[in-house]
Amino acid sequence: LGSLKASTQKVAAPASAYKGGERRIRGDSPLTHVTLAFDAPGGWNSSQLVDFCVLHMLLGGGSSFSPGGPGKGMYSKLYSDVLNKHHWADSCTAWNAMFNDAGLLGIYGTATPDRAGDLTRVMAEQLNAVASKASSAEAVTRAKNQLKSSVLMNLESRQILQEDIGRQVLSFGKREEPADLVARIEKVTPAAVQKAAQTLLKSKVSLAAYGDVSNVPSYDDVA
Repeated sequence: LGSLKASTQKVAAPASAYKGGERRIRGDSPLTHVTLAFDAPGGWNSSQLVDFCVLHMLLGGGSSFSPGGPGKGMYSKLYSDVLNKHHWADSCTAWNAMFNDAGLLGIYGTATPDRAGDLTRVMAEQLNAVASKASSAEAVTRAKNQLKSSVLMNLESRQILQEDIGRQVLSFGKREEPADLVARIEKVTPAAVQKAAQTLLKSKVSLAAYGDVSNVPSYDDVA
Protein backbone atom coordinates (compact mmCIF):
# COMPACT_ATOMS: atom_id res chain seq x y z
CA LEU A 1 0.00 0.00 0.00
CA GLY A 2 3.02 2.28 0.27
CA SER A 3 2.83 3.08 -3.43
CA LEU A 4 -0.72 4.41 -3.19
CA LYS A 5 -1.09 8.15 -3.57
CA ALA A 6 -2.66 10.02 -0.68
CA SER A 7 -6.10 11.43 -1.41
CA THR A 8 -7.36 14.78 -0.17
CA GLN A 9 -10.97 13.92 -0.96
CA LYS A 10 -13.14 13.77 2.14
CA VAL A 11 -15.88 11.19 2.44
CA ALA A 12 -19.14 12.88 3.34
CA ALA A 13 -21.10 11.07 6.02
CA PRO A 14 -24.67 11.92 7.00
CA ALA A 15 -24.98 13.51 10.40
CA SER A 16 -26.41 11.32 13.12
CA ALA A 17 -29.93 12.28 14.15
CA TYR A 18 -31.23 11.65 17.65
CA LYS A 19 -34.94 10.81 17.75
CA GLY A 20 -35.81 9.42 21.19
CA GLY A 21 -38.53 6.81 21.64
CA GLU A 22 -39.09 3.60 23.53
CA ARG A 23 -38.44 -0.13 23.39
CA ARG A 24 -39.95 -2.64 25.81
CA ILE A 25 -39.00 -6.31 25.75
CA ARG A 26 -40.79 -8.84 27.90
CA GLY A 27 -38.33 -11.38 29.21
CA ASP A 28 -37.79 -13.97 31.90
CA SER A 29 -36.03 -11.98 34.61
CA PRO A 30 -36.61 -11.65 38.36
CA LEU A 31 -35.90 -7.93 38.02
CA THR A 32 -37.21 -5.24 35.70
CA HIS A 33 -34.43 -3.36 33.90
CA VAL A 34 -35.11 0.25 32.92
CA THR A 35 -32.96 2.93 31.32
CA LEU A 36 -33.69 6.56 30.51
CA ALA A 37 -31.31 8.24 28.05
CA PHE A 38 -31.03 11.68 26.51
CA ASP A 39 -29.19 13.33 23.64
CA ALA A 40 -25.69 14.63 24.42
CA PRO A 41 -25.30 16.55 21.14
CA GLY A 42 -21.90 16.57 19.48
CA GLY A 43 -20.53 13.51 21.27
CA TRP A 44 -16.73 13.58 21.41
CA ASN A 45 -16.74 16.91 19.58
CA SER A 46 -19.23 18.63 21.86
CA SER A 47 -18.18 21.89 23.53
CA GLN A 48 -19.88 20.43 26.65
CA LEU A 49 -18.06 17.07 26.55
CA VAL A 50 -16.14 17.58 29.79
CA ASP A 51 -19.26 18.99 31.48
CA PHE A 52 -21.19 15.85 30.47
CA CYS A 53 -18.41 13.67 31.87
CA VAL A 54 -18.42 15.51 35.20
CA LEU A 55 -22.23 15.21 35.31
CA HIS A 56 -21.85 11.46 34.73
CA MET A 57 -19.49 11.21 37.70
CA LEU A 58 -21.71 13.41 39.87
CA LEU A 59 -24.68 11.10 39.24
CA GLY A 60 -22.51 8.01 39.80
CA GLY A 61 -24.43 5.08 41.27
CA GLY A 62 -23.94 1.35 41.38
CA SER A 63 -25.43 -1.67 43.14
CA SER A 64 -27.33 -1.59 46.41
CA PHE A 65 -25.20 -4.44 47.78
CA SER A 66 -21.99 -3.87 49.68
CA PRO A 67 -20.58 -5.63 52.76
CA GLY A 68 -21.48 -2.66 54.98
CA GLY A 69 -24.94 -2.00 53.58
CA PRO A 70 -26.34 -0.07 50.64
CA GLY A 71 -23.92 2.45 49.18
CA LYS A 72 -21.33 2.22 51.96
CA GLY A 73 -18.82 5.04 51.61
CA MET A 74 -20.34 6.37 48.40
CA TYR A 75 -21.50 9.94 48.02
CA SER A 76 -22.64 10.23 44.40
CA LYS A 77 -26.16 11.48 43.79
CA LEU A 78 -27.62 8.12 42.73
CA TYR A 79 -26.14 6.43 45.80
CA SER A 80 -27.24 9.05 48.30
CA ASP A 81 -30.64 9.91 46.79
CA VAL A 82 -31.70 6.56 45.34
CA LEU A 83 -29.89 3.52 46.73
CA ASN A 84 -29.62 4.84 50.29
CA LYS A 85 -33.20 6.07 50.44
CA HIS A 86 -35.11 3.41 48.50
CA HIS A 87 -34.44 -0.11 49.79
CA TRP A 88 -36.30 -1.64 46.85
CA ALA A 89 -33.80 -0.29 44.27
CA ASP A 90 -31.44 -3.12 43.35
CA SER A 91 -29.14 -0.94 41.26
CA CYS A 92 -29.04 2.54 39.78
CA THR A 93 -26.13 3.94 37.81
CA ALA A 94 -25.36 6.64 35.26
CA TRP A 95 -23.85 5.77 31.88
CA ASN A 96 -22.80 7.45 28.66
CA ALA A 97 -21.98 6.49 25.10
CA MET A 98 -20.06 9.01 22.99
CA PHE A 99 -19.41 8.99 19.25
CA ASN A 100 -17.84 11.47 16.83
CA ASP A 101 -21.00 13.48 16.16
CA ALA A 102 -23.51 12.20 18.70
CA GLY A 103 -23.77 11.00 22.26
CA LEU A 104 -26.07 9.61 24.91
CA LEU A 105 -26.13 10.08 28.66
CA GLY A 106 -28.60 8.25 30.85
CA ILE A 107 -29.47 6.37 34.00
CA TYR A 108 -29.97 2.60 34.23
CA GLY A 109 -31.64 0.83 37.13
CA THR A 110 -33.16 -2.45 38.26
CA ALA A 111 -35.88 -3.32 40.75
CA THR A 112 -38.50 -5.98 41.32
CA PRO A 113 -41.38 -5.72 38.83
CA ASP A 114 -43.81 -4.25 41.36
CA ARG A 115 -41.42 -1.32 41.88
CA ALA A 116 -40.64 -0.65 38.22
CA GLY A 117 -42.88 2.40 38.15
CA ASP A 118 -41.26 3.86 41.27
CA LEU A 119 -37.80 3.18 39.84
CA THR A 120 -38.58 4.98 36.58
CA ARG A 121 -40.03 7.97 38.43
CA VAL A 122 -37.09 8.26 40.83
CA MET A 123 -34.52 8.04 38.01
CA ALA A 124 -36.29 10.82 36.10
CA GLU A 125 -36.34 12.97 39.25
CA GLN A 126 -32.55 12.78 39.60
CA LEU A 127 -31.80 14.46 36.27
CA ASN A 128 -34.58 16.98 36.79
CA ALA A 129 -33.08 17.87 40.18
CA VAL A 130 -29.61 18.50 38.74
CA ALA A 131 -31.07 20.58 35.90
CA SER A 132 -33.33 22.69 38.11
CA LYS A 133 -30.76 23.58 40.78
CA ALA A 134 -26.98 23.83 40.63
CA SER A 135 -25.21 21.13 42.63
CA SER A 136 -23.02 22.14 45.55
CA ALA A 137 -19.41 23.09 44.95
CA GLU A 138 -18.39 20.17 47.17
CA ALA A 139 -20.32 17.64 45.08
CA VAL A 140 -18.95 19.00 41.80
CA THR A 141 -15.38 19.05 43.15
CA ARG A 142 -15.78 15.43 44.25
CA ALA A 143 -17.07 14.48 40.77
CA LYS A 144 -14.16 16.29 39.10
CA ASN A 145 -11.64 14.51 41.33
CA GLN A 146 -13.24 11.15 40.51
CA LEU A 147 -13.12 11.93 36.78
CA LYS A 148 -9.46 12.98 36.92
CA SER A 149 -8.59 9.88 38.93
CA SER A 150 -10.44 7.62 36.49
CA VAL A 151 -8.74 9.15 33.44
CA LEU A 152 -5.22 9.02 34.87
CA MET A 153 -5.54 5.52 36.34
CA ASN A 154 -6.92 4.13 33.07
CA LEU A 155 -4.01 5.62 31.14
CA GLU A 156 -1.62 3.52 33.24
CA SER A 157 -2.80 0.54 31.17
CA ARG A 158 -0.78 0.30 27.96
CA GLN A 159 -3.75 -1.18 26.10
CA ILE A 160 -6.11 1.63 27.14
CA LEU A 161 -3.40 4.22 26.41
CA GLN A 162 -2.98 2.97 22.83
CA GLU A 163 -6.74 2.85 22.34
CA ASP A 164 -7.03 6.41 23.67
CA ILE A 165 -4.34 7.68 21.31
CA GLY A 166 -6.04 6.03 18.32
CA ARG A 167 -9.50 7.31 19.23
CA GLN A 168 -8.29 10.87 19.75
CA VAL A 169 -6.32 10.97 16.50
CA LEU A 170 -9.32 9.64 14.56
CA SER A 171 -11.77 11.97 16.30
CA PHE A 172 -9.74 15.17 16.71
CA GLY A 173 -6.72 14.73 14.43
CA LYS A 174 -4.40 15.00 17.44
CA ARG A 175 -3.94 13.72 20.97
CA GLU A 176 -4.68 15.90 23.97
CA GLU A 177 -2.12 15.56 26.74
CA PRO A 178 -3.53 14.28 30.06
CA ALA A 179 -2.38 17.46 31.83
CA ASP A 180 -4.41 19.59 29.41
CA LEU A 181 -7.50 17.43 29.94
CA VAL A 182 -7.09 17.66 33.72
CA ALA A 183 -6.90 21.45 33.39
CA ARG A 184 -10.18 21.45 31.43
CA ILE A 185 -11.84 19.30 34.08
CA GLU A 186 -10.67 21.72 36.77
CA LYS A 187 -12.47 24.60 35.04
CA VAL A 188 -15.92 22.92 35.22
CA THR A 189 -18.29 24.81 37.52
CA PRO A 190 -21.58 23.83 39.20
CA ALA A 191 -23.34 26.13 36.71
CA ALA A 192 -21.74 24.27 33.79
CA VAL A 193 -22.89 20.91 35.16
CA GLN A 194 -26.42 22.27 35.61
CA LYS A 195 -26.39 23.58 32.02
CA ALA A 196 -25.23 20.16 30.77
CA ALA A 197 -28.23 18.53 32.48
CA GLN A 198 -30.51 21.16 30.96
CA THR A 199 -29.07 20.40 27.51
CA LEU A 200 -29.92 16.72 27.97
CA LEU A 201 -33.49 17.43 29.01
CA LYS A 202 -34.12 19.55 25.92
CA SER A 203 -34.22 16.28 23.93
CA LYS A 204 -36.90 13.62 23.88
CA VAL A 205 -36.29 10.82 26.33
CA SER A 206 -35.25 7.36 25.12
CA LEU A 207 -36.83 4.69 27.32
CA ALA A 208 -35.89 1.02 27.23
CA ALA A 209 -37.15 -1.71 29.55
CA TYR A 210 -36.63 -5.48 29.85
CA GLY A 211 -38.26 -8.15 32.00
CA ASP A 212 -41.74 -7.81 33.43
CA VAL A 213 -42.49 -4.38 31.97
CA SER A 214 -46.18 -4.24 32.96
CA ASN A 215 -45.54 -1.60 35.64
CA VAL A 216 -43.16 0.59 33.64
CA PRO A 217 -44.99 3.92 33.03
CA SER A 218 -46.15 4.87 29.57
CA TYR A 219 -43.78 6.87 27.39
CA ASP A 220 -46.02 9.94 27.62
CA ASP A 221 -45.99 9.79 31.42
CA VAL A 222 -42.20 9.67 31.48
CA ALA A 223 -41.74 12.34 28.80
